[in-house]
Amino acid sequence: MSKITRDSYNVDIRTKVGAVLDDGPTYLSNVADDYTYGYGIALSLTSNVGQQKIDDSEWDSIRLDMIKARTHQKGTTWVATNLGLQNDIPGGANNSFDVTAGDDITTVIYNKYKSVADDIIADKWAVVVPEQASDSTPSAVSSRQTSLTFGGSAVWELSVAFSSPAAANRFFNAGGGVNINFSVVHTGSLSGEFRKQSEDMLANIQSMQGGANSYRFFGAQQWYTRNNTTYGTNAAEWYSDGGGGAYSSNLALLETRKDNAQAGDASILYIQLTLESQYTGGVASGSGAGAIGYGDSISLRITPNVTIRQSRNVVVTPGPSSYNYGNWSSS
Repeated sequence: MSKITRDSYNVDIRTKVGAVLDDGPTYLSNVADDYTYGYGIALSLTSNVGQQKIDDSEWDSIRLDMIKARTHQKGTTWVATNLGLQNDIPGGANNSFDVTAGDDITTVIYNKYKSVADDIIADKWAVVVPEQASDSTPSAVSSRQTSLTFGGSAVWELSVAFSSPAAANRFFNAGGGVNINFSVVHTGSLSGEFRKQSEDMLANIQSMQGGANSYRFFGAQQWYTRNNTTYGTNAAEWYSDGGGGAYSSNLALLETRKDNAQAGDASILYIQLTLESQYTGGVASGSGAGAIGYGDSISLRITPNVTIRQSRNVVVTPGPSSYNYGNWSSS
């Protein structure tokens, strides 16, 4: 007689593994944020166990699914060293937590499988990079260098669209995301005192992204918590102001919005960089329509660098279906 009931197998183990590996809304219909679970990879066993006694084939199936999920979340080396479950199908040595025909399912075995299922739930957004996810730059978002000269503001926007909200959620649930940074240099058109505000804005941009060569990563955490459909309504964005001094009102702001404010129902991510100068002091330079204030003009050469992180190998999710790599507007 099996020491585990079919309900314990189905609910305590299979439902949890299925919610993460396959589809949250299917397996967790009573959970409010079920959309935050699910990679879109079908389980080996296509339905719950109906008979009371759980056979070795059901244990084999769920074990292979757990190995797949943990390999995605923790990597092949970790699984081989720490998981304690093996893929011994077909053949191979049976270890203490594998089940073969005729085995009694002990409490130790049941607890092991339940523990792994709980860990899979806890690490639902985890992925090993670069083994199980890689960063690449699609041709549609390849780097484009732009020379900007402005006295008020300059704005750039990127949109990343998915075929459906479900596809977007699976992409992020499996560890997918958008990496973005901005390579910035002086154009050389301004020098001396006239270049100081440009230098200040360059420093703001670097600070906003966490350092000169750092990237900002937009993943599942941001996808499900930043639910505004307009810019300027989310306090958790990335920004840097000018600090003290003459250019303290300067601002580099990286904002996001989505096409739907309901968490789990969006399919388009928008990312916008705004560079803003409100400096009006200084001595005028030049005359007539071409006059500018002392240091009022900002002149930079800027390149937005975008990479898309997408899961691969044991879990492969659809990536974005299209991009709109916008042009700069300035004033």
